[in-house]
Amino acid sequence: MQSLLDLQPGENVRAILPVRDLEEEGKFIFFATQKGTVKKTPLKDFSNVMARGIIAIGIDKDDELVIARITDGSQLVFLATHLGMAIRFDEADVRSMAVPPTASAESHSPKTTSWSAPPSPQGA
Repeated sequence: MQSLLDLQPGENVRAILPVRDLEEEGKFIFFATQKGTVKKTPLKDFSNVMARGIIAIGIDKDDELVIARITDGSQLVFLATHLGMAIRFDEADVRSMAVPPTASAESHSPKTTSWSAPPSPQGA
C-alpha cells in the first residue's frame, strides 16, 4: 500500500471502498469515528484527486475512524459502544458536507465500536 500512496508520517489507511463510478449521483461515503463524529460526503467529491490525495475527514488525535461505507443517503444508522450504549438515526438527517470539513453528531457514549445500516432495497 505504501508504494501506491504517498502517506505522510502518522497517516494510515483505515478503509478501502470498492467503487465503479465516482461520478454516480445519489451515492455518498458515510464516515463515523470512535468518539461519535459522523460525516456524509457525496461520492462525486472524490472524483478529482490530486497527486497529494484528498483528506476525506479530519480526525482529532485522540479519535479514530471506525467505519466508512458507501450509501445511498437514506440508510438507518445505528452506532453502538462496547458498553451497550447506542444511537439510531436516519442518514438523511446528517447534512452532506464537501471535503474537508467535518460534522459532529456526538452520541452520549464514550467510544463507538460498531455501525450498522440495513441494506436498501436497491442493494445500495
